[in-house]
Amino acid sequence: MAFPELTLLGRWTNTNPSTGLGKAANTAWSPAPVQTTEPALRQGYLTSNEVAEARYLVVYAPVSSSGSIQDLRDVQLVLDGELYDYVHLNANQQFLMAPAPDTLVRGTVIELGKPTYGRNGKVAPVTDATCPKATQTISVNATAGTNGVTADYTVEVWGYVYPATTLATFMPTYTQPSIVVPDPLNRRTFTIPGRTISAGPNWKAHWSALPGGTKQTVANGQAAVHKLVRWAKNQNATQPSIAYQFQYQNSASQPGVEFAYQNLFFQLTSEEAIIAQRLGSVGPAPGSTGAEILSAAIYTPSETQSRHPLGGIPAGFYRSEAGFGLVPGKTNSFYGLPSLPQGDQLLTDESAYVGVVDNGTSIAAGEIVVGFAGILILSGAGGVI
Repeated sequence: MAFPELTLLGRWTNTNPSTGLGKAANTAWSPAPVQTTEPALRQGYLTSNEVAEARYLVVYAPVSSSGSIQDLRDVQLVLDGELYDYVHLNANQQFLMAPAPDTLVRGTVIELGKPTYGRNGKVAPVTDATCPKATQTISVNATAGTNGVTADYTVEVWGYVYPATTLATFMPTYTQPSIVVPDPLNRRTFTIPGRTISAGPNWKAHWSALPGGTKQTVANGQAAVHKLVRWAKNQNATQPSIAYQFQYQNSASQPGVEFAYQNLFFQLTSEEAIIAQRLGSVGPAPGSTGAEILSAAIYTPSETQSRHPLGGIPAGFYRSEAGFGLVPGKTNSFYGLPSLPQGDQLLTDESAYVGVVDNGTSIAAGEIVVGFAGILILSGAGGVI
């Protein structure tokens, strides 16, 4: 079987009027997949002998004719008609998490995984093969913010398409030995259980049970593995010199974020883990109000000085007013969400949260946006979503 090339799985442009779905304030737009005769012009439809996986998204964010940035709040995937809640991308141009690769001047696109079947004819490790899987259709769900949108915008999904029967010939079973994720600073490890899934005559019926799939199970000692991408905005003003927690609480009088999908406070059991990979923040421009971001990091209440001498796992480029998203003063140049300077970090059997500390001057509500990406592993009955 020829290795599948990276291809466009779907491209959709929202041409609705300003009162339509995905443009009117707080409304969502999910374009229907359409069957096409030209593979290069796919619109999210898979034939009866195809399966697919998404590697990354591209958003051409809405900007008015006068150049004003418009309020497209969030974009996520829709796989086989179901919302994929593990990946949420900020789609406002200022904080854009899915720019076109050729517009990045620092960093890389947020990849959702690597192709399951590699060029070397081998299966990718479970922590790499996290591309979200689909067997029938792929689409997107785009939500306008409270200020609405008037300009058109476009969303693309890029990934791989496999012939289900041919793939079964070359990869009749998906076999992964257990993987031990090390955490040398804490002298601990986390084990991802091994798994074997047989395809039968084709992968159509079993594809979504692979890493990144919506039909994974944690029964019989197995683990569900997903790429986890989130962003959050501070719902309230920061308290000077105290880490602001981006935590969602239904019953709290002052939740740290507005929406549940923005929650960046994780309570992990010994059967759950997150491999944190990227973290960035965007705050007020220096000198605009005197308030700036002093630091952004992942904190664990039980951390020790030997583990995190700086008081947490620091983000990259957190002192900049544009840790990711639109480059200040530019119209179509972007910074990618930065990788953690210390490399991937294991979080498990603990509480962990993303926090931002100001410079001693309170930062107003809605002035901070943080982005986070990692790998989520669920091997027990619980969950952090």
